[in-house]
Amino acid sequence: MINFIYGRTASAKLEHISKMIADDNKILSFLIVPEQFSVHSERHMLRALPPSAQLTLEVLNFSRLYDRVCREY
Repeated sequence: MINFIYGRTASAKLEHISKMIADDNKILSFLIVPEQFSVHSERHMLRALPPSAQLTLEVLNFSRLYDRVCREY
């Protein structure tokens, strides 16, 4: 299932996403973010999520997403 999260700057989007991932930590999750935001998102997820949820999460920017798809197929 794909969930699109939209919002203005400082509208707690990342906190909402963290909560969604923590609630469904048995499901493999991909967080697709812009190139400049990937390091910030990874750092936030490390602090916000328990270790068990971090095993099922992959933060990808568009370049990494392309590489991941090419490796898979």
